[in-house]
This record gives sequence, structure tokens and C-alpha cells, in this order.
Amino acid sequence: MSCPFCGGQPLRHIRAKGLYWYCLNCRQIVPKEFVEEETSKIVN
Repeated sequence: MSCPFCGGQPLRHIRAKGLYWYCLNCRQIVPKEFVEEETSKIVN
């Protein structure tokens, strides 16, 4: 899985509001839709 903005490796973080993915390379929050889509490709 790579960041849709810069191609970097996003890291999973946890907050009070829940789980989210954050890219340290471009310092952007990666949308959940992108992460779920990439994960489903790996599983199938």
C-alpha cells in the first residue's frame, strides 16, 4: 500500500475518533477509502 499523494508508505495511527492512516513523507492523512480498496486487492 502506498500514499495516493506522494507514493510514500502510510502508517496506521489511533485517535479517540478511531483508526486512520498518515503518511510521514507528505504529512497527509490517507483517505480510508483508498486503504480499504488496497487491502481488498491484497486479500482477494
